[in-house]
Amino acid sequence: MVNAWMPIADGEPGIRQILQQLSAMKQYYGALPAIRVAALRAGGTSENHDPAANVERLAAFVRRGLIYQADPFNAELTQTPDVLLLEINRRGQAYGDCDDHVLLFASLCEALGIYCEIVGVMREADTFNHVIAVAHPDGQPVEIDLCAKD
Repeated sequence: MVNAWMPIADGEPGIRQILQQLSAMKQYYGALPAIRVAALRAGGTSENHDPAANVERLAAFVRRGLIYQADPFNAELTQTPDVLLLEINRRGQAYGDCDDHVLLFASLCEALGIYCEIVGVMREADTFNHVIAVAHPDGQPVEIDLCAKD
C-alpha cells in the first residue's frame, strides 16, 4: 500500500473518510503473510481454532506494545501495522493514537481469520472523536477500546 497525503474533509464527512481509509488499510495489511506471522506469535493459542482467546491475546499485545500519543496538531497521522510491529520488535513498544491501536489490532485479527470492524464513537463530545474495534470472534460482536489500558 502506498502512503500518500490526502486532504480530509471537516466534520462528519472527514470522519467517514478516515474510517473508510482505515478499513481499506485493515483489509490490505490483514492479508499480508508477515502480519499473519506476527498475529500467530502475538495471539495464537495452543488450542485448535480458539478465536475468542486469540482476540483477548491480540488485545493484550496491542495494549502492552503501544503507548498512546496524540497525532501532530491539525493532522491525522496513521501508522501502518508493519511499521508499528517493527518498532515493537526493536524497542519493545511503539507510540500511536487510537486509530493506530485499532488498525494494528484489526489487521492482526483479520490475519487470523477473525472479522473486525473499525468504528467511530463519541467520547464525551457531540462529534466522533475516538475509534474502537468491534471483533467478531464467534460471530458475536465484542467491542474493544484498545486505548483503555486498566
